[in-house]
Amino acid sequence: MKVSLSINSLIHSTAEKLQNHGITNAKNEIIWYLQHLKILEKHKPYLNSISANYKVQYFIRKFYLKRKQGIPFQHIIGYGNFYGRDFLINEYTLIPRAETEVLIDIVKEKTFQKALDIGTGSGVLALTLSIEKIANEVLATDISSFAIEVAEKNKIHFQTPNVSFKLHNILTESFNEKYDLILSNPPYVTLSEYSNLAKQIKEYEPKIALTDFKDGLTFYARFAKILRDILNPGGIFICELGSSSINSQILKIFKNKGFTTKIYKDLNSDDRALKINL
Repeated sequence: MKVSLSINSLIHSTAEKLQNHGITNAKNEIIWYLQHLKILEKHKPYLNSISANYKVQYFIRKFYLKRKQGIPFQHIIGYGNFYGRDFLINEYTLIPRAETEVLIDIVKEKTFQKALDIGTGSGVLALTLSIEKIANEVLATDISSFAIEVAEKNKIHFQTPNVSFKLHNILTESFNEKYDLILSNPPYVTLSEYSNLAKQIKEYEPKIALTDFKDGLTFYARFAKILRDILNPGGIFICELGSSSINSQILKIFKNKGFTTKIYKDLNSDDRALKINL
């Protein structure tokens, strides 16, 4: 008598193969993928007594082949999680990172009338400002029309009419009004560091959102130059840091323009955000 393959054993055997390709969290990813497809229910144990039918085998095999190629988990399911919510993403937007959530944590106990998000990507920062009732009005900008399209879809999904998106190049354009809060997760990876990034990042995330194609300082220099023209007195500016090799230079850029900065660490105790109170 033929013994049917259980879901549990199939998940384990597939996870082991993916771990051989450097995907350390493979087991959880497979479970999350099957939950996303509603093949498995959340919080339900995957017992050996539950057999893997052809549908389950097909989708696990499909997942295995994609992850083996290096396609990010978030791209396979089409969503990235940020601040406890799933946002639509694709190859034109960065995958949201948990480390970026510190930008929200810094201001979550405050309320602002007008906020600006520079380099919004899929809109996770801007939309979270609205959903968490941190800002009453939010303008979010990006140089990529493809990213704006994704952000607009997320806006519809989360029903946030107080958020608007605008195609805008912060390096060559400014704004005609001032804001009470400005957030940005700019391209800060130096061009030399970019070449050493993981293949998964280089092949599946937009280069223009990762690096300034120079020394990683371009956007910080621009912020320091125009900040007093776009931030209201008493306002707050927060931007993400990521490349520890240039953080001292970033601080110097703002200090030379007369700004006092405060650094916040993420959950990994890495310097992650720079804050300026005007």
